[in-house]
Amino acid sequence: MSDKFDEHAHTMIKLAEEGIPDGWLGVDIGPKTIKENEEVLMRSKTIFWNGPQGVFEMKPFSQGSYRMLDTIINAT
Repeated sequence: MSDKFDEHAHTMIKLAEEGIPDGWLGVDIGPKTIKENEEVLMRSKTIFWNGPQGVFEMKPFSQGSYRMLDTIINAT
């Protein structure tokens, strides 16, 4: 999460069930979602990439996208 659409923004990680607080933006997936997605990808027979997991153009928000891409490369 980010308090603004800027790579120098303040960030925090929240669980999905906690929701996104008012005034904040969901800009990437967190560690729990990354782990869950990796587990599914590693046992998949077909993977269709439908775009990034976050705002990958900004380094602080690119971890989810690059981790998923690394996992897809390893899975295939």
